[in-house]
Amino acid sequence: MKCHVQAKIEEYDINATIEDVAVTGSRCRGLEHEGSDLDVVVELSTAEREDDLFNAFNEDGLHIGEVKVDINPITAQRTGTLESYLPQVEEYLEGVRQVREQEKESAEVTLTVSECGEFHNLGECYENITTVDEAIAIWKQIPSERMNGIPAIGINILGRGAEPFEYYEIDVLSGKRIDLWVLDYVPDIKNNPQAMEVITELVAKLPDMEIDGVMSEEMEARVWELRMPDLPQEEQLAVECGYWNNFRFNPEAEKKFTLDSKEPKGDYQEFLNGEVRYNALMRANPEKAQRLFAQNEAEAMERYEYLKGLVNLYDGTAKED
Repeated sequence: MKCHVQAKIEEYDINATIEDVAVTGSRCRGLEHEGSDLDVVVELSTAEREDDLFNAFNEDGLHIGEVKVDINPITAQRTGTLESYLPQVEEYLEGVRQVREQEKESAEVTLTVSECGEFHNLGECYENITTVDEAIAIWKQIPSERMNGIPAIGINILGRGAEPFEYYEIDVLSGKRIDLWVLDYVPDIKNNPQAMEVITELVAKLPDMEIDGVMSEEMEARVWELRMPDLPQEEQLAVECGYWNNFRFNPEAEKKFTLDSKEPKGDYQEFLNGEVRYNALMRANPEKAQRLFAQNEAEAMERYEYLKGLVNLYDGTAKED
């Protein structure tokens, strides 16, 4: 930025000295919209008017990739120095952040189930559904022999008191697939925690669906958390005591290996005795069963420690022997 501004100063023979440059604004705080500019503030020592400097520095419409750069010149005698100006900007951005959070919390998130995802007016269409369970139940009851289209479940978000044009909607489930890629085209939904929690619940409660796109690590962990209570009791016990370990490996992800299972808790031997095949051995040969059960538990604990080691290995925190 300094080079660009200096080039403009020399091109127009402006009597000005660059004191400092700072990048600020919404893109520095994760508050940007899709079309937000990248704001750059340049402090100069000069007698020139700030608006004249602004016109000179921005006449070329500078872009970095697809993002427009907005160069804002300030002078000590007019706007002030960067030292006095930046705290005002931060105060403003904090206000914006708080308003955004309030908007997210007050947003009304509902679901739509349509017989034809492409054209909702063809066949049955149910709107303003408030729970994932209700949406799934309606979606499942649409007769399979209907040929009006592919049944879909959509998500809708409307800020309370917002105008109709501030209403965002998109179908995320179509047929046997859940499309996460499509959320990139509707950032107002993707960036809304309430909406993403609803989508996460939809993924968790329909485990047989094909997923288009990549779930974030947080979303995958939340999906597993939501699925746990629905597992049969024996499966929950198997996970909790360490008999089963749940982990994820994605070589393309930033965090390649994730161990979802917590530290084993509960009575491992009690779990084994609750399984018919193990209990049968205990009845037939108690002494041998006790020895093998103890070995089974020890190996399960070793396996969990091994998986924890993989977490450190892929995080780059593993210690050399």
